[in-house]
Amino acid sequence: MPDSVTAAAGVERLTVNWSAAAGAGSYKVQWKSGQQDWDAVARQVTASGTSRKLTGLVAGTEYTVRVIATRDGPPSATATATSAAQPMNVRVVAGIRRLTVTWDSAADATGYTVWWKSDM
Repeated sequence: MPDSVTAAAGVERLTVNWSAAAGAGSYKVQWKSGQQDWDAVARQVTASGTSRKLTGLVAGTEYTVRVIATRDGPPSATATATSAAQPMNVRVVAGIRRLTVTWDSAADATGYTVWWKSDM
């Protein structure tokens, strides 16, 4: 059984990591939120290594993940993480030699990085 399962949050995604299980050729990574049941069709992906990104998740939702070695061993212990929300309603107002950028804050954000690019 894989162990040391961790889930790290990103914007609408999670990165799941685990320790290798002896004799495993690949792994099944499953996830669910709330009271959902585990679903091997809708919420399962295969991984050949010991890390897998889960994308297309709902921002601000807490997910529980587990990993199963494909030799049909028992599932790992679970890990939980909340996919990060992204700022919404980003607005840019041009001024003389400056831009003012505002947005609606994202849930649980502890800071923001603002990037810009000039066509010049």
